[in-house]
Amino acid sequence: QEINDLEWQINPQKNLLFNWLNETSVQIRAISNQKIIIAPFFNLWQPADVIVNWYKDLHSIAPDISEIALQDGVGIGLKKINYHLPLYFKPLQAYFESTNTQLGVTVENFEQTSGWPINNGVFSAKSATVERFKNQIEMAKYLALNPIYTFEWGYLQPENNNLSADQLYLNYSNVTNCSPTSNSIIKNKGVRILNQQILFDETQDVVKIYNINGQLVDYSQNTMVFDYGHLKSGVYIIEYNQNQKLKLLK
Repeated sequence: QEINDLEWQINPQKNLLFNWLNETSVQIRAISNQKIIIAPFFNLWQPADVIVNWYKDLHSIAPDISEIALQDGVGIGLKKINYHLPLYFKPLQAYFESTNTQLGVTVENFEQTSGWPINNGVFSAKSATVERFKNQIEMAKYLALNPIYTFEWGYLQPENNNLSADQLYLNYSNVTNCSPTSNSIIKNKGVRILNQQILFDETQDVVKIYNINGQLVDYSQNTMVFDYGHLKSGVYIIEYNQNQKLKLLK
């Protein structure tokens, strides 16, 4: 069960959780000096002062927890970044500055598309837009929350065959002037990439390049080498060997 401000609001559930966290922390501290980090979730079920008192009670019972990497909760769509995050995080930050526990933040990089509170369906989500993701990070910096984590890596990982993840990965790389270690996610057998060229082990009758909207943007015939350096930055689908496909980030 996730640590949150709904199931664990009051006793006896609250003290059961806090005592378990304390016992676990004591066991960890006995064998390691590594940081002990938890990443709870909070929603808008309780006002900020009640949330602060909840964490005061937690700290009084489980003081060995080194860091609270509190989820910002923006991904489910109920919180306004510029209003709710300062409303809750500022008093929490003021409290934790008086303790030996650090307050960080886990920035949610997804946008929920089904499940509570949207509907009664099963939880599903897509990657957030880069504009929203940037606003969350900027707010975390403004609130002096440190460290800043993100959840969940799959929504920012181009290798998961999700076009929204491709787009967030690419856009975030661009806006931060980040140079990824590889500008492709080619894993197909018989295909390599080098110096913005796709190298095939065998001659291809035709190689077709589509953008993420399915529009043909380039093609080459009877080739073992396709140079894509002229393409604009974006996500592309490469079709070769009649029906083989791969995904390319540039």
